[in-house]
Amino acid sequence: MVGNLTSSIPEALSFASTLVYISKKHSISKAIHNNTNFLALKQYLSSLSVFTRANTVKLIHGWVPTYASLRQGREPSPICPQYQSTTKTTDHILQCPGAHARNNRQLLLQAFLTKIKKITPHILLQTFHYKLSLVLDISFCNLTDDTSQHYNNIPHSVLDAIRSQNLAGWDLFLKGYISIH
Repeated sequence: MVGNLTSSIPEALSFASTLVYISKKHSISKAIHNNTNFLALKQYLSSLSVFTRANTVKLIHGWVPTYASLRQGREPSPICPQYQSTTKTTDHILQCPGAHARNNRQLLLQAFLTKIKKITPHILLQTFHYKLSLVLDISFCNLTDDTSQHYNNIPHSVLDAIRSQNLAGWDLFLKGYISIH
């Protein structure tokens, strides 16, 4: 029991200070901070391999080793190879107007939606699709022709989840800042 307590206390303190650091670094308001499911994010990150977790954390913090940030002289130019007129930054990765990059984002979003389809209410799935299509600057098309579900038939908990994430921002959703609702 002492062994668990000995490792649990520093981990809990580290987690709390990490949350404060993240909130300050990313200018996350107290309301967003209080309504973000950080424990789920921690569990998700813990389930990843070390390499995948490192890359995911870099993306969350907005530091992706793009051409502009490499200092070792490996890349001759900070310009995006897909879309020649723009410097490749973290934000550019999510919204590169190049056809190849857009197609990749479209495929990744479709794979995500397919993966969660069985466990997600239809209206929430449609909301994910629509909001993330806007953030990723890709086209949106209805997943189904089912328009029979009206907002007054949707459980309040689902509507609360959508509203809460709307307030936090869907760009933050992509970085793991998912509403507790």
